[in-house]
Amino acid sequence: GLPCPGCGMTRSLLSFITFHFQESFYYHALLIPTGIFVVLLYVQKNQQKRNHLIYVWAGLMIVYYFYRMAIYFPNNPMEYQTNNIVSVLLRMFHS
Repeated sequence: GLPCPGCGMTRSLLSFITFHFQESFYYHALLIPTGIFVVLLYVQKNQQKRNHLIYVWAGLMIVYYFYRMAIYFPNNPMEYQTNNIVSVLLRMFHS
């Protein structure tokens, strides 16, 4: 039920490829940097540098995730799904 750090990335990509750039940025601002990181990982042959790129990308994703959770949650685009498995289990045990 809780959104993941990549929540909205697919909606962002769909908006981006249909030239709705402002909407794409709204759904997930790290779509373009993620694409750049993927390309850099592909062309980088040095494993140590690849690991460094992964750590930088993961750090950005985590910082951005907490920012979005603080600003948007539980509203769009960081919605809480009330019918998620954790909520269902908690309701079963608390009833």
